[in-house]
Amino acid sequence: MPPVISDMFLGGSAPRLQRIKLWEVPFPTLPKFLLSTRSLVELHLKDIPSTGYIPPDVMATSLVMLTRLRSVWIGFLSGGSFPKKLTTQCPPPSTRTVLPALTAFTFGGVSEYLEDLMTRIDAPLLDNLDLQFFDQPTSGVPQLPQIIHRIEKFRTRHKADIDFYYYGAKISLTSGCLIGGGRLRLEFECDGLGRQLSLLEQVFSQCFPLLSHVDALELFDVDMQAYQDSTLWLPFLRPFIAVRSLLFRDPGSMDQIADVLGDLTEERASEVLPMLRTIQWVPDFDWDEVEPWLIPILQPFIDAREISCHPVEVP
Repeated sequence: MPPVISDMFLGGSAPRLQRIKLWEVPFPTLPKFLLSTRSLVELHLKDIPSTGYIPPDVMATSLVMLTRLRSVWIGFLSGGSFPKKLTTQCPPPSTRTVLPALTAFTFGGVSEYLEDLMTRIDAPLLDNLDLQFFDQPTSGVPQLPQIIHRIEKFRTRHKADIDFYYYGAKISLTSGCLIGGGRLRLEFECDGLGRQLSLLEQVFSQCFPLLSHVDALELFDVDMQAYQDSTLWLPFLRPFIAVRSLLFRDPGSMDQIADVLGDLTEERASEVLPMLRTIQWVPDFDWDEVEPWLIPILQPFIDAREISCHPVEVP
């Protein structure tokens, strides 16, 4: 274990300091120290151990003087870094800590800490939000919509990339702006594709207004997990009511979604992804090898969309 940084670090004051980057280093007196670092532009605290835990209200208050701060990274070592009883039952503060220069915020930990912290911070220029949650419950992240809606650039159309891993799922949203677009990444630790889909269904229901602006959806299943249960896949797809392009980066995810879509006939085919126009693949594998088995699976869906005057092309 590294030694704990004391309140005598740099004499307790560093008015010209611009960057702080600590990795697995406990610094429990950091809030007091930050009151003297008004020139700070980067604050990166990675893998914070339990001995370096700082309550979210104290953390927010310690940032109040950092008007030049552009990048914040607060990541905890594990779920054991938090107190056993961490709740967000306290009412939100009447005033927030304003960070006028902050553009990038990265967090790794439990949702209760993030929700409490973000209710105390206002960052009008924030356009890059990267969140990783430990041991996430199936109830999702209740305050996530309030956190995300502050990012002005995500109120326009954007693209969503969703990756499934053996240990979790990751959602990346990129703004459609050509210049100065925003980026949002959510990553959840959750094993098993069935449990991942259930968790994403909860998160999607909380963030429906955001997902309703997605016009391109790209899927990737790293481990090619077999899971064709449409009772979970369909709720996963339904929030994407504006998606026009469905893209795949591996045959495994394409096979799974194709099976689900292929079972949709007549009016059901128009209820899921109603604005869908193209199903595409990225050129990481040979289309000549995929086409013979993919098109027959998708054909019932393609025919049903043709009849309903909402045709879907598979290039």
